Formats: sequence, structure tokens, C-alpha cells
Amino acid sequence: MAKINAGDVIQKLIRGLGLSPTADKVPTEVAEKVLPVFNVNPDPEVETKTGVASDTTSGTISTTSTTKRTFITSVVLSIAKDVHSTSLFSDLRAFPKGKSISSLILLRYEPLTAGNIHDTLTFTPAIELEKGTAISVRNSTATASIDTHGVISYYEIEEV
Repeated sequence: MAKINAGDVIQKLIRGLGLSPTADKVPTEVAEKVLPVFNVNPDPEVETKTGVASDTTSGTISTTSTTKRTFITSVVLSIAKDVHSTSLFSDLRAFPKGKSISSLILLRYEPLTAGNIHDTLTFTPAIELEKGTAISVRNSTATASIDTHGVISYYEIEEV
């Protein structure tokens, strides 16, 4: 049997197998025949970006890559308004692959006082977006001061 001499490999075994070095026997040898395993689909690195829209404006959070495939994993939409705003709609919009622009999340808020509201959606599986398109947040109705904050979590992978 081959002996494992690299401390980082032993530590990875301990973490990966959930072993307790004080209670479990930690493997320090490998069998005569070792089969290598390659992860050809590693977990993607998820990134987060934000954007803001004030009053009746829109704000761009990001534009999808023109060379890579972009997938949205979650969105957050948050609205803060003053006492004079009566009824408002805010949404976070993107272009799902093969579709026209769509609201990924929409909030309607109608209190007669100043306040705020937020909501979160997680997409399982992640939603693939069209290449080279904008992801934006917008306010569609505002009679006074409102601010909408949109957050996206996404990852990109190389085109295969």
C-alpha cells in the first residue's frame, strides 16, 4: 500500500469524511489500485451585484456576458418609501433564455405611512439568461420619494 505523506491531503480526508482525529482512525495509506476521480463540473462561483432605482426611474444591476452562459440563483427586492407615496410597484427584470423581458420578482406596496418591504426568491434550478442583456430594477409608480434596491446572485459558465 502507498503511504500518504502530505499533511494537506490527510486534512482534506478528515474534513471530507467528517472524521474526528481523536476518536476515528484517520487513513494514512491508499489501496494498491487507486482510481483517480476528476470533477469535470465543479461548483460555480456565485457572485452578487446590486442596483438602485429612485422615484420613477430604472437602474441597471448588471449586463449578462456575451460569451458565457449566465444563471441567476436568487433575487432580493427591497422598497423604502416616504409618507406621501400611496401605491407603487417595483420589480427586478431580466431576459430568461428564449423569452422576452420578464419580472423575476414584483412587489406592490400600498401603506399610507412611510415604510419598507422586501422579498427574496431562490431559483432551483437556476434561471439561464440571454447573453448580452440587462438585468434591471425599476419603479413603475411613484407619487413621492421611493427607493428600490435590487440584489442578484448569479454565476457564469463557459459556453460548451
